[in-house]
Amino acid sequence: MGYTNLYASLDSIYGKTNFADAEITTKSDIWFNSSKLEEFTEEYVSQHPELEIIEFRLLISTGYNSTFESDGTLRFRLNEGRAIGVNWGLDISDELNSVIFTEGSIDSFKTSNGSVLVEAHYARAYDLQPGESLLTKIAGRIYNFTINGIVQSPESLIVIPSPHDFLPNNHYGIIYIPINELQVYANLTGSINNILLKTSSSLSSESR
Repeated sequence: MGYTNLYASLDSIYGKTNFADAEITTKSDIWFNSSKLEEFTEEYVSQHPELEIIEFRLLISTGYNSTFESDGTLRFRLNEGRAIGVNWGLDISDELNSVIFTEGSIDSFKTSNGSVLVEAHYARAYDLQPGESLLTKIAGRIYNFTINGIVQSPESLIVIPSPHDFLPNNHYGIIYIPINELQVYANLTGSINNILLKTSSSLSSESR
């Protein structure tokens, strides 16, 4: 029964977040030119009806200077993390690897520069709330972002600091930033390194 319930829960959360069927991420300093790749994939998808959606993102390693209370004293901790540059449209539910808001909303995130969404595990570990600041290091520079929402995503189960870690680490922070902003912060304007693929719903599970 527990096994069945876990699968039902997994299917439910994947459905709610429109999770991708496949993901391609380049390693090291290999980047795709987003405009050229968009031209190629538009033609490619038109010729391959088995593919329904292809989306591009930018993944950047980050670091955070977060505060926590220990023995009544406020202390600082430097943590590793990942910034995910996303290009969410007007309806976030139509995007691949979407998120579920536990606090805040998407509206202010889309219209406010310097705002981020923080994954719920990290937010709980450091009691982060919407409206607070998050000191974030990207490409050697420190930015003071405003948290505009706390979100959940099954992607947090995949992104862990090391292949040697058995379970996700709550001290590893995942944040979401508009891709055009993250490209500027990382000196990678016009570049992406992450491709999400969604196959057609008409395909059978065997074909997928």
